[in-house]
Amino acid sequence: MQKLAAIDLTRRESQIMEILHRRQRATVEEIRAELPEAPSPSSVRKLLEIMIERGLLGREYEGPRYVYFPVAKPEEASRSALKKLVFVKVTWLPPGGGPGGLRVMRPQNGLLAGFGES
Repeated sequence: MQKLAAIDLTRRESQIMEILHRRQRATVEEIRAELPEAPSPSSVRKLLEIMIERGLLGREYEGPRYVYFPVAKPEEASRSALKKLVFVKVTWLPPGGGPGGLRVMRPQNGLLAGFGES
C-alpha cells in the first residue's frame, strides 16, 4: 500500500486549501471573501504563487483573471496532526516526590521537562 506524503501547511495555506477543495475552483477575490481577516489581494496572490511553486495548486487563465484549483489531494495537504499536538505526560507522585502526587511533564526543546519536582 502506498504511503501518503504529509505536506506541512501554514495556517493561511490550510485555509486556502480548504476553500479550494470545497469550491473546486476560485479567483483571488472569491478566496479572499472566505478568508478570516483576509489580507490584501496582492498578499493572497503572492501566497497562491508560493503554493503553485510548492505543487499544491494549479492556475488557469479565464477571461480577465486567473482561476486557482487544488492539485494536492486533501489527505496529502492536511497538516500532520502529530507534529502539531502538544504531548503531556502525567505521572502520579506524592507531594514529596513519591506515589500519590501529580507531576506533569511537557515538551521543552524536544525533551520532556518536569514540573512539580521536589
